[in-house]
Amino acid sequence: MSPHFRSLLVSAAALALLGLLWASPAQAGRCSYLPEFPTALRFSVPITGTITVGRDLPIGAEIYRRSFSTTRDFTVACDRAAYTYHRAYSATPYPLSSYTHPTYGARIYTTAVPGIGAAVLIGPGTTALPVQNALDYSAAPGNPRISLFADTQYILVLFKTAATVGAGSIQGSGLPSPWFNVQGDNRLDLLQAQFTGQVNIVSRTCSTPDVLVNLGTHPMTALAGVGTGTAWVDVPVRLNNCPAFHARSLSGTYNDRGQATQGGMANTLQYRVDPVTAIVNTAQSVMALQPDGVNQTATGIGIQVGTSTLVPVGFGTPRNAGLPLNQVDGSSYTLLLKARYYQTGATPTSGQANGAATITLVYQ
Repeated sequence: MSPHFRSLLVSAAALALLGLLWASPAQAGRCSYLPEFPTALRFSVPITGTITVGRDLPIGAEIYRRSFSTTRDFTVACDRAAYTYHRAYSATPYPLSSYTHPTYGARIYTTAVPGIGAAVLIGPGTTALPVQNALDYSAAPGNPRISLFADTQYILVLFKTAATVGAGSIQGSGLPSPWFNVQGDNRLDLLQAQFTGQVNIVSRTCSTPDVLVNLGTHPMTALAGVGTGTAWVDVPVRLNNCPAFHARSLSGTYNDRGQATQGGMANTLQYRVDPVTAIVNTAQSVMALQPDGVNQTATGIGIQVGTSTLVPVGFGTPRNAGLPLNQVDGSSYTLLLKARYYQTGATPTSGQANGAATITLVYQ
């Protein structure tokens, strides 16, 4: 065999290798329904409930979650070929939100209620629609036909997407409708779902008037030394015309047999006390007196603020209000605090003894 001939063989082998590297992509095939599954799987998912979305609930918090599933497998017959799975929406009545979720990204859709967004997740809930996946079954051994399964579990989630949330109803018909199909040479729908019913959103706060408290006039002998105080005085903080506290979130399940569950997480109401003046004793929640610029102010004395059980309130720290919140709109409540004069110095002097603090309510 001549060297020149051997060179031709090497060149031919190289050309053959290039042909393998640049082989054409796998061909798409066709799918068809089976006699036992003659059409796409379609079902309606009812949504229901009323949620009180607190002003201070974090942006991104889930307020509603309903997982829905089928109780039977759904399969179609397909050629051994390449396909694309499309998990998307057949309808999106409202546009995408400007909010980007840390897990689900920019796939949250707006709803009829400002500040509330919606997404449908693929069970078990790590990915939000829409997504698509390319799968190639052409090289798989065995029969020329294969069975492809439809996803049978999805999750509808409603999120708080803005600091300010409106009030109103979110209709099921106004939510994105999940749609699953497989595409090769043809497109075959596997699952279509829609939502019915509605979820009601309540979003407002209580009215809280200022509280004026008279701590009284006391002789200096009323204080017996550093760490002692006068008698406690009630500080009734009124919460008027409050919203109905239905639940801060609802969650449940539903399947194509009509079996449903739903439970809720109760709303919470916290409060935080922040003195206008300096804090004299952090552990005992004692604040300095507030001079008015005219009258002489007492020295060596502060104002202590406590809970209804006489525990120091803890300035700047949210505390549970401990109120039995109800689901009656327009209800009023009273948050009861306590206050008194507290000796902070060894040799206090007499004078005016006023103070002020801000009470912030935290709604979740």
